[in-house]
Amino acid sequence: MAFEGGTRLRGINLGDLPVECLEKIGLTLRAGIVHFSIAAQKHAMTRHPSEYELCVPHLAQAVANPTYVGQAPDHKNKGFELVLHVQKDSLIVLIAIHFKPSKNGVYIVKSCYPINASTLDRRLRKKHLFRV
Repeated sequence: MAFEGGTRLRGINLGDLPVECLEKIGLTLRAGIVHFSIAAQKHAMTRHPSEYELCVPHLAQAVANPTYVGQAPDHKNKGFELVLHVQKDSLIVLIAIHFKPSKNGVYIVKSCYPINASTLDRRLRKKHLFRV
């Protein structure tokens, strides 16, 4: 296990991939677990250090019951995004996930970070995200 700032990191299984939500936007993927690896956690901590701690408590909920799903145009063939709008905290959490599962059927989180309302609105307008 790795340590980050004195904290022991462990891989986190976030739950079952919401295949039925992804089918609504034309993505047909097989069932599997979504996993937030130690490497992905380090990436998120490095790229989005101040926001990382805000996102982590909401990741399992974002997988279980996303508010929006979609694909960034520059990652169309690489992965997809699950987004949770946490009303009580005025927080919008995005999880980027690889398309291709591991040999064991596990989908790997690439990163997670909050987005602001204007980014959400723009992605909805451009049809990169869809409400589920």
